[in-house]
Amino acid sequence: MKLSKIPVFACAALAAVCAAAGTVVPYGAAPQQCGDLYLPDTVSAETPKLLLVHGGGWHSDKYQRGTLSDEAELFRRAGYAVYNIDYRL
Repeated sequence: MKLSKIPVFACAALAAVCAAAGTVVPYGAAPQQCGDLYLPDTVSAETPKLLLVHGGGWHSDKYQRGTLSDEAELFRRAGYAVYNIDYRL
C-alpha cells in the first residue's frame, strides 16, 4: 500500500510505517503536500489527534520547514498524535 493511501490519523497503523519511513508523510503528489508526523510514545485508536496548519509565509515570502515544530513536539509529549502539514502557498 502506498503511504499516501493510508489515512493520516490511523495512528496505530502509521506508527510502524513512520518508524520505517521517518516522520515525513505525504498527502498528495506535489513536494509541498506532505507533513511531519509526531507520535506519542504510546499510540492507540483513542490517541487524541491534532492537525497543525501554519499561517503561510506572508511575512517573509517563504515558508520554512519546521514552522510550528516546537509546538508539535509539546503536544506530542502531552500524548497527542500531531500532523504538522506543509502546503503550496
